Amino acid sequence: MKKEMVLKMFLLCLCIAGFVSCSDDSNDIAFNGESLEQTQWSGTMYFYSNGEVTGENSYGISFLTDDSGITSTTDENGYHTKSYFTYSITDNLITFTVDKSDWLDGYWFLKSFNKDAMELEQSTGEENAYKQVLVLKRTY
Repeated sequence: MKKEMVLKMFLLCLCIAGFVSCSDDSNDIAFNGESLEQTQWSGTMYFYSNGEVTGENSYGISFLTDDSGITSTTDENGYHTKSYFTYSITDNLITFTVDKSDWLDGYWFLKSFNKDAMELEQSTGEENAYKQVLVLKRTY
């Protein structure tokens, strides 16, 4: 009788532990217009040459719809700009078309993405080539 009670308690503990470990804490979400729509991101764009950081700008990006948004940037001299953009996503490539001259314009390769952060890179892939890396954290 006592063994049966201990066995039932043990099984109950296993069931509870199983349910707790099944929580959905996954940070992984699809990289598409729907997952970006109505989100805001803030971070830094780093400029590299020969593997060294040569400059950086702070960036804010609001994805208003599944294909358009607004961006603001402040360069190292404190100059602030705001631009509107459209974008399209194909697999791990996002292409921005910005209404003004802006570093964001063009193609970007997705390096990492989850519900809280993303990293994009614009480069040819050659080790010492000039490249830009945009590191963003989700703010809304």
